[in-house]
Amino acid sequence: MTDQLSPASVAGPPVAGAPSMSVVVVASQGCRHGASVIGAARSQLGPTDELLVTEPGGCADPDSLAGHRERHLDCRGLTEAQMRLRGLESTSGDVLVVLEDHGVPDPRLLAGIRHLFATHAHLEASTFFLRNGTAAEAASRALFAWVGGFSEVDTGPALPWPVCSSFALRRTTWERERERAALQPGTLEYEVLPPRANAGLAALPRELTVTHYQRQTVQQAVAAVHWNARIAGWVEGAGAPPAHQLLRTSARYLARPVRLNRVRRRPLADNAVLGLCAIAGFAGWWIGRWRGPGDADAHLTAVHHEAA
Repeated sequence: MTDQLSPASVAGPPVAGAPSMSVVVVASQGCRHGASVIGAARSQLGPTDELLVTEPGGCADPDSLAGHRERHLDCRGLTEAQMRLRGLESTSGDVLVVLEDHGVPDPRLLAGIRHLFATHAHLEASTFFLRNGTAAEAASRALFAWVGGFSEVDTGPALPWPVCSSFALRRTTWERERERAALQPGTLEYEVLPPRANAGLAALPRELTVTHYQRQTVQQAVAAVHWNARIAGWVEGAGAPPAHQLLRTSARYLARPVRLNRVRRRPLADNAVLGLCAIAGFAGWWIGRWRGPGDADAHLTAVHHEAA
């Protein structure tokens, strides 16, 4: 059961100079596929906020708001990671919020983010708690556990382990990283955000939660872990000696099922899928290091096929 906090626990009293926010929804399969995420974000916009939807084509959504508060960017021909960067390049808010098209924000997510960044002046980035919206099949449960098992809202951690597919980032940090080096797809999620997300916080309000909807087969779950690891190996592979990388990847991938079971005991079927994911992720990282990401983004888009 999710902790029940009063609205004041997130929104708090009005904060002078509360930041404006730009919300980017990466609708890699079109705005209708991500309608639940877009609608939830739209309903939470403040008077100075904006919503940008990146999608592979024009959107005929009749509920779209007219004017400057909601824009849909045609990103045909771009990968999902490229769409994320394109959306961020088009923002103007003080805090940039990125959402996947199958991760539906809780009703007070934006209010919580606004208050968090207004009251923690040195906070650069935040990730969120996660909730599984598709828990019927073992493969779907296992993939969610693999990605979000250390960030589940109902397991009691004070802070979620950073899962950097949905996040909030201060504009000053974004601009500094862009000036330092041209950001390549994947760099933001795998290098920029992890050391900064939730840094300096003792706890995160439970309303900062995203419900994840992604129904998977075993093959799709294993493929998702493999191709994500290919990207990570490509981004991280040149940064340390192979012996150090072997220890790091063994801990990250091969030991992950054991660590997940320490957080919450998993059913046998889930653990079988987690074991396959561990092998696929370990192999994927090293293939990515040697041969690059390949067609990773296209493969990942193919398995992200269900929204709420």
